[in-house]
Amino acid sequence: MTSNTNSQNLQAFRWVLIAAGVAITFATLWAIRSILLLTLASVVLVVLVTMPVRFLARYNVRRGPGDRALPDGDDRCRAAARTCHAAGAYRAVQYADH
Repeated sequence: MTSNTNSQNLQAFRWVLIAAGVAITFATLWAIRSILLLTLASVVLVVLVTMPVRFLARYNVRRGPGDRALPDGDDRCRAAARTCHAAGAYRAVQYADH
């Protein structure tokens, strides 16, 4: 009878610990919910901004009035962009030549 009672007490204690762990986890997540929401919002904004930027970069759209269009036949600009994987490589090669 004693071992059966101990087993039941241990099982009840285990469930109390699980419930306390779940409650503490939810309380912690509730306390940092604003940080989690801001993180999610930043990921969404990055994805939403990156898509049109890649589309515009693919068609070589000018960035502003001071930005000169790239010559189509200039292989140095394309080689620099492939090497650096950045739009800044276009400008570095372009302005160094002119």
